[in-house]
Amino acid sequence: MLAAALIAYLARVSIPAAIACTWFSNPLTTPLFLLAQYKLGSVLIGQTPTDEPTVDVLALLSRAPLPLLVGSFVSGAILSLAAYPLALKGWDWFKGRFLQPRSGLARKKPPARTKNPL
Repeated sequence: MLAAALIAYLARVSIPAAIACTWFSNPLTTPLFLLAQYKLGSVLIGQTPTDEPTVDVLALLSRAPLPLLVGSFVSGAILSLAAYPLALKGWDWFKGRFLQPRSGLARKKPPARTKNPL
C-alpha cells in the first residue's frame, strides 16, 4: 500500500484509488471476490449457485462462465459508480488536509521580472 501511494503521488494520480486497488488485486482476496461475483451472477440469471468450495479458481471459471461474467459486470458497474464520487471526495479531503501549504510556511513569490530594454 505504501509503494502504491508513493507511486501515485509521484505520478500525480489518485492516491486513495491506488491504495484501494492494492486491496482488490491482492491474491488472498481475489478468490473471495470471484466467488461473490459468481453467486451474484447465478442469482441474477436464475440459476442456483453451487455451495461447494473450490480451491481452483480456473475450475470455477470453466464450470460457470456466464454467471461469473454477469456477476462481474453488474458488481463492477455498481462499485465503479459508487467509488468514483467517493474517490473524488476523498481526494479533496486529502488535499485540503495534507497538501495545502500552511499559512506561516507558504513560500513568497519571487519578484516579477522586468523586460530587458535592449
